[in-house]
Amino acid sequence: MEGRVADRLVVRGARVGQPPRVGEIVEVMAGQGPGPYRVRWRDGHESLFSPGPDTTIDAKPRLDAEREANIADRHARCAAWRRGVVAGVGREASMAQGAGDGASPGVSDGGL
Repeated sequence: MEGRVADRLVVRGARVGQPPRVGEIVEVMAGQGPGPYRVRWRDGHESLFSPGPDTTIDAKPRLDAEREANIADRHARCAAWRRGVVAGVGREASMAQGAGDGASPGVSDGGL
């Protein structure tokens, strides 16, 4: 499995009882197949890492981040639309202005 930026790497411990190393892919380096990756490990340091058979790549954090970004974008667009309606911008406001003056747009009274 090939990783992408923001995916989580988990490397099983080499010895029994050794905890796994966990890191986040911050850059995918050029190359064929999986890796090498620039990884920021949980302890804060970064290194270049080529995954082996004891490595798993988890895309869930990346997918969660993408989902949160989509939700934030949708919220921002809705809030902007609401501000426009309240400020009198857009189709609803122009229709209200046309109905408020008693005249239909584009219709003249014939100069009477």
